[in-house]
Amino acid sequence: SLLEPEELEPREITEEIHGSWKELLETILRFREESESPLDVPCSQEARQLFLDFHNDTTTSMRNGMMSYANELGKARENAIRVALVLAVAEHPEAQPKEVNGDQAQRAIDLVKWCQFQLIEEIGTHRANNLADRSRVLRNLLLEKYADETGCTVRDMGRLHGFDKEEIQEIVGCFQDLYELHQKKPHTGRSSLIIRLRAA
Repeated sequence: SLLEPEELEPREITEEIHGSWKELLETILRFREESESPLDVPCSQEARQLFLDFHNDTTTSMRNGMMSYANELGKARENAIRVALVLAVAEHPEAQPKEVNGDQAQRAIDLVKWCQFQLIEEIGTHRANNLADRSRVLRNLLLEKYADETGCTVRDMGRLHGFDKEEIQEIVGCFQDLYELHQKKPHTGRSSLIIRLRAA
């Protein structure tokens, strides 16, 4: 039943699997110690195309609203290639693969995509909570010090209260029902960007 509590089921690695992994790791380490030069493992044409498509898809995602995750997405292809190489080594009988094939490349891409999704979801939740907290601080500031219709310049918000222009624009973009930005153009001098609370 779905309502019944679950118990942790014991998981054991069989002696056969344990032994095969031990042998594989010893082979890799022995090759590393005895080899006079690094092992060159090229990608097959299919693998190269898959990695290229993955890179282009990631770049398109960053252009279409995911630029704030550039640090997390920027090395997606490189990470997938590294994972694919691990798969190629692990799956070769002597841990000396001749190439990374298309199947290994696709599985590596799927693994990296899943990891990125989990990371972005976690970061997104953290950013949303942080943005909500900063919005409350901003709203209280405007209520206490700039409650009239004139509001406060974005420049002064940064200089006096630690809210830079980019952060204010992000807050306003997420909470458009609370704030508005207004460009004030005086008769002389430079114009000022004003933030103020929306009328109730």
